[in-house]
Amino acid sequence: MAIEIKERYTTAVISTAHISKDDAVLLTEASYNPRSESGRNWIHANEYGYIIRITCDNQEWKQHLRDDGISWPTIENIEKVLNAGFECVHFDRDAEIVDELIAWDW
Repeated sequence: MAIEIKERYTTAVISTAHISKDDAVLLTEASYNPRSESGRNWIHANEYGYIIRITCDNQEWKQHLRDDGISWPTIENIEKVLNAGFECVHFDRDAEIVDELIAWDW
């Protein structure tokens, strides 16, 4: 029996090394908190990294990240992944480093 899924996201899983250490702190602060219902509902922090979900109705995502203090190099990494055809970027501490992206050693 097949199930029918109406909605899905294409996700790239890449290393958290593609986020600067300072930006990691800022992403945690900006991420959605269901208890307080605050933060950006398209940024999700977890024990091992972050999931950033960009949809076509969020055209201002770069400016929102800049407003949160995220650096341009981290934003550029996200943009490169999105331009490669993905809708979500899952930054995971155990994932591979992508040679074409900026990486930090922290």
